[in-house]
Amino acid sequence: MPVFSIRRRSFLGLAASVITIVIITYLSAMPRLPNRPMEPHRGRTAPKPTQHTEETKKCQAGYYPSKNDCEPCPKDHFSLPGWISCTPYLKCDEIRSNIRRVRHLASGGVKHVYLAEWNSYSVALNEAHASKSDFAHDVAMLQMLTPHPRVNQPLGACGDLLVTQYHPLSSAEKINEVLGRDKYRKLDTVKTRFRLALDYVGVLDYLHGHSSLVMCDTNDLGKTLSQYLITEDLRLIVNDLDALPSAKDKGIKCGHRQIFGDFVAPEELWPYSNKPFEDEEMPGYNEKTDIWKIPRVVEFLLGGSEESLKVLENLKGIHSKCKEKDPKERPTAKEVLESYKSTWINF
Repeated sequence: MPVFSIRRRSFLGLAASVITIVIITYLSAMPRLPNRPMEPHRGRTAPKPTQHTEETKKCQAGYYPSKNDCEPCPKDHFSLPGWISCTPYLKCDEIRSNIRRVRHLASGGVKHVYLAEWNSYSVALNEAHASKSDFAHDVAMLQMLTPHPRVNQPLGACGDLLVTQYHPLSSAEKINEVLGRDKYRKLDTVKTRFRLALDYVGVLDYLHGHSSLVMCDTNDLGKTLSQYLITEDLRLIVNDLDALPSAKDKGIKCGHRQIFGDFVAPEELWPYSNKPFEDEEMPGYNEKTDIWKIPRVVEFLLGGSEESLKVLENLKGIHSKCKEKDPKERPTAKEVLESYKSTWINF
């Protein structure tokens, strides 16, 4: 082999090594990009949670860790517990191709609910079977009011389908059953139960602060409790928002049929005993109907232990105000919440 050929190859190899070293040095000197929520993209798989260190804050669903705290996901994005970033709502193609139904969970007047699986995550798949307008309202309200710690998180929607976060402990009317299980029996304390009461009133405060939204699907205790879910850390979140009108500009009516019973507020009842019910003549009302129902719901949540009865005794004052027949005389949800907090501190 000629000498000049060997020398030429040696020179080229040396040059390549020098260029490689320069490129590596340049890339190492570049500043690192800060952690940010994931940018919108389509056709992706679920981002897997990474191992959290002491420096990385673990955030709840709908939030992602920043330098000092947890930040809410951007609009039309979501995250699940343990994630360090947010991802866009699931679109139609992803919902129809990547969601696998597992089993039926429950059915109501508007939708069926199924346990489903998405990329190894358990999710709730809601499917409308009646009143498509109510279902669309439910989707719109969940998207508008989240992320918020006391509102269930939507993961995406497509026509008659809505995907939400799955909470295996079910709805609030099962709280006594849940706290009776071996896993949670030691947590069946007045502290746990009062925190549930604070969550419930906190939800009302949040809804009333958004254009005076009224929880209409609440004609009895069981129906009211079914609108809320129990999370695995034993907190309450609101889940069903298909009957959530705004009383900001004018009075509302919860449906077009006559309402009966002593659970509902007096103004929800037909006021004219001398003639039959006529929807057109039924007067409207506002969010103070929710306030009337607080004592009954909280009595159920607190249970019948000796300590709970002591707490209820201390709540008699604010609860009697909630039961004023004149809605204008009842406190706001915020005032009830502040009274609860003060009562708990004193207790």
